[in-house]
Amino acid sequence: GRATELARGKAVIDHEWGILTIKASGPSIEAFWNGKPLLTATDPRPAGGRVGLATAGPGQASFDELVFDVAASAP
Repeated sequence: GRATELARGKAVIDHEWGILTIKASGPSIEAFWNGKPLLTATDPRPAGGRVGLATAGPGQASFDELVFDVAASAP
């Protein structure tokens, strides 16, 4: 597929590391940086079982521990 920008966010980087949390449910996506809201978006064509992550701008981003966790479905 082709990358499509759904939203932009800007975080204050005041430590060497931080925690990026992304919650996706159907077409809804929310991202948090160190527990603070970073962005919200809606994906017009969500694809089950696929994950993509990209960064933009100057500098670099690296991940020490990248975990994808599937939330339990409601009964």
